[in-house]
Amino acid sequence: MKIIAWSLRGAIPIVILALSAGLLYYDLLARRMEAVVQAYQANDPEQALARLDETESDFFRYGWLKRAFSDRYGQIVLDKIQLRYTRGEFDAVMDLAESSKEKISARDAVRARFWLGNSYFRKALGEKEPQAALAWLHRAEKEYREALAAEPDDWDIKYNYELVKTILMATEEKKEKLQKEVFDLLREADVQQKEVKITG
Repeated sequence: MKIIAWSLRGAIPIVILALSAGLLYYDLLARRMEAVVQAYQANDPEQALARLDETESDFFRYGWLKRAFSDRYGQIVLDKIQLRYTRGEFDAVMDLAESSKEKISARDAVRARFWLGNSYFRKALGEKEPQAALAWLHRAEKEYREALAAEPDDWDIKYNYELVKTILMATEEKKEKLQKEVFDLLREADVQQKEVKITG
């Protein structure tokens, strides 16, 4: 019994030390996030991104932080995604969202999919080639659909999904109509060619 009591007595300071370290870091994390908000409000996105990058690197440097504060890690990733999106850095959003979907909570992954879909949509708007724009729209539709399956009551996701789906459906209808017109023209040309052969 005495051995167990001595073992517990020795473990208590270690547990208290670990909890204290965790609380101190949480305080530091809260101050850093406040600095991000202040930088963003002061219209200094460079500083806000630098603070977010600094905080995220701590999560990778100390693995226990990511496990202990997983909800905060997901929020940091989403803040970076949203900040890069508002700056028009769609390629960076795509890289960050794609690479982080498996590393953050399911709820945060839904938001990452939303921003990923938004970035794909923006890429479609910037395309000069119709086929490339359609490819981006299909990717956006897929991300919105998967996000909507996880969060069916989210109106932002629902609206964007319906918008992209409507565009794709209208495009498909126009493509079918054009194919029918081409087919009709080919049939008419075939008939004219046969008439020429008959009379000639």
